[in-house]
Amino acid sequence: MAICFESTVVVSIIEYWITSVNPGVWITIFLIFSISLNIFAVRYYGECEFVFSSFKVLLIIGLILLSFISMLGGNPKHDRYGFKNWTESGLFHEYLAEGNTGKFLGFWSTLLYAAFASGGPDILALVSGEVINPRVNIPKAAKASYFRVYLFYIVGIFFMITLCSSSNPLLVKAYEENATGAGLSPWVIGIKTVGISGLDSLVNAVILTSAWSCSNAYFFTSTRTLYSMSMAGYAPRFFQKCLKNGVPIYCQVFISLVACISYLSVSNSTVNVLNWFINLCSSAFLVNYALFFVIFIRFRQALSAQGIQETALYHRSFFASIPCALIGLTLLLLIIIFSGFKIFLKGHFSVSGLFTYYFSPVFFFVLVIFWKVYEKTEFKTAETADITSGKAEIDEEERKYLEDKLNGLDPDTKFEVFINKYLPFLRWVLL
Repeated sequence: MAICFESTVVVSIIEYWITSVNPGVWITIFLIFSISLNIFAVRYYGECEFVFSSFKVLLIIGLILLSFISMLGGNPKHDRYGFKNWTESGLFHEYLAEGNTGKFLGFWSTLLYAAFASGGPDILALVSGEVINPRVNIPKAAKASYFRVYLFYIVGIFFMITLCSSSNPLLVKAYEENATGAGLSPWVIGIKTVGISGLDSLVNAVILTSAWSCSNAYFFTSTRTLYSMSMAGYAPRFFQKCLKNGVPIYCQVFISLVACISYLSVSNSTVNVLNWFINLCSSAFLVNYALFFVIFIRFRQALSAQGIQETALYHRSFFASIPCALIGLTLLLLIIIFSGFKIFLKGHFSVSGLFTYYFSPVFFFVLVIFWKVYEKTEFKTAETADITSGKAEIDEEERKYLEDKLNGLDPDTKFEVFINKYLPFLRWVLL
């Protein structure tokens, strides 16, 4: 569904420039490029993602600097507006009700979009099986993800609100008219408001590369997930078939066929289809992260029950503790249950809304119940949980990696060596 969302986003972005071409043409081109990169050029997947990520980071840094300079009066209007947009429009707006209740519903309605935006760090768990020396490289990547969260979500949103008021007439009009691409971006609208022109197409182009980058990542993770399910006995065995370059070909074909759901945007409004996919993906992300908390809690309990001494990985901090995970799990369950509150209000019910808001959690429980009944499996206790399978292989891989390093046989690629030597900051930020 995330692939379908990105495909629909591409249509929306290109329609900012060209509206005379059938959306199906752009979806076809987009899918062909993404499928080709994942099948024929998978060895360059990491390099491509690095380049695309560079564009995104440079764009957000540029927009933050532009907003900062503009708020101090460095704009064509010489308007030193400072934090005026924060005080004039406010951060909370009424939604579906009046007063504080309406403001709370407005805040709650944004949580599903926040859940969708937070998807991505979970990919680290999936790619760990194909990363050299995962005990070193995965923690590095995880630490870098914090930087991106702070940069994109906290600092970025702070300056976006500073640049563009939430009640900006151009922004309200854009949403009412279902504008596409950069035409709906608060950044672009804020830039136009202060008198700067010509940047909208640049922003739109970078968003386009970002959508393709995200689609590539979701193609990769979905095919590897299906492959792993097949290896574990949870999916048909023919999904284990791989090409010489290691690509699970039948998994790729299956995911590509599912991605054809993207063509829904040909006969429906692009905005409506985007909202469907956002709801489906967001609820799935919420279920995934809820399961992460459950697995983390059970893993910590298994370590304790089996007498395995914990390493410095957890640092004994509250944020890596079971109570913190329980708090996170509770909040996620509340968001999942009440994510579709709108459809239960009088006059707002829709079958599409009911399906897209609650399909993922219901589908998950149906699968769990089916598997428990069909396979007659039992839940593992903390004492019997298997937390050591595969450890020997990782130990051996790490030993060989360190041995090669010691003997001067650097396993890094030329690209990695170049980045480590000349662009270490970018590596820390992007990788």
